[in-house]
Amino acid sequence: WYLFVSTDDYSNIFEYTYEENNVTFIPITVALPDLVVTAIQVSDTVDPNTTVRVTWTVRNDGPGNAIRRTFTDHLRFNGETIYSANVSNLDLAAGDSMVRFANLSLPCSAGAAVLSAITDVDNAVKESDEDNNTLAVPLDIHTPDLTVTGVTLDAETLWSGTPITVTYTVVNSGDMPVSGTVTDHLYFSQQSVGFEEGDLSGTHTYTLALAPGATETVTATVNVPNGISGQYYCH
Repeated sequence: WYLFVSTDDYSNIFEYTYEENNVTFIPITVALPDLVVTAIQVSDTVDPNTTVRVTWTVRNDGPGNAIRRTFTDHLRFNGETIYSANVSNLDLAAGDSMVRFANLSLPCSAGAAVLSAITDVDNAVKESDEDNNTLAVPLDIHTPDLTVTGVTLDAETLWSGTPITVTYTVVNSGDMPVSGTVTDHLYFSQQSVGFEEGDLSGTHTYTLALAPGATETVTATVNVPNGISGQYYCH
């Protein structure tokens, strides 16, 4: 780049034949910043049922300083934006870094996933390289998996509208512990698989804490739905 200086640019001053020497210039170098995400810190194993802290580092790798710049950072989970944060009037000299963080819940998922941090997502800062603003890290999402087995009743013959005691086993078949309050629904249905057309006979709410592979036996008392007769299945 060159910086030109022109005096009497509108030729208001009569200079006879010397109008052609009013300009001079000097070569200059324009130094631009270059914002890059250099690190993302989050646990390798993530439970989507809890809040996680994500930390990412933005560094100015360019030769120029970012002076009083305003821009936006995004966090994306498997390509979907889950967090957006603005930076206002930032001064980040060449070679300097800043650390940002967010406490958030990741979308429900299981298995392999990708978490990305993108700085200056809208290209609000003029940079020497606009294609290096993203960093991605792999995640392994672990979840509990509750299943029900061994449903038994305290009687073989049931009477419509009367209480019945149901015993069943809840198993955590997943690879992450579970702890919290759960509500179970018990249905009577004429279908052996599924209960879309079943009659809700009651609910049972309790506190459950299960490590992976652990089981808990649950006992609930509910009423047999009024007006039903014949062969039914308890779900």
